[in-house]
Amino acid sequence: MILLEADNSRDQSYGQNDSLDVDDSSVNDSGSMNEDRWYGADKGSSDEDKAMFIASRRGQAETVRLLLSQGISATSRNEQGVHPLQLAARDGHVQTVQALLQFAPWAVELSDCYGIIALDEAIDIGSLDTVAVLMSKGTFSNLYTLSERLVYAFELN
Repeated sequence: MILLEADNSRDQSYGQNDSLDVDDSSVNDSGSMNEDRWYGADKGSSDEDKAMFIASRRGQAETVRLLLSQGISATSRNEQGVHPLQLAARDGHVQTVQALLQFAPWAVELSDCYGIIALDEAIDIGSLDTVAVLMSKGTFSNLYTLSERLVYAFELN
């Protein structure tokens, strides 16, 4: 069993996509959001999956590699179908994205319940390095739509 201590400090930027739809169940008694929920985990997530979600969202590539080497899934999902690769990509954590893809290259094609893939997340924040890593791993059957989306996203940034 792996024991990880939570680092409750938020001393690094988490990018532009930190907004989450928060319902009453994700807010604790003091009125602040449950940290697990903020990082992508939900009530049904195992401790191992929560650790993977948190490390992926924070961009802790070495922790992600350790978890993966211990057999923790790189493709676990929360209630919305979000997986660790999406969490790493939405904040441009290139090394974490690479670590996840090393263990689960097929995750590049996984979408959440809204049809969003990790590449969409990287495009939305304008992380060219993350986009390049993800593009090198996927087949992306609808490249015309993808190229339109890239142009639109980078015009906004």
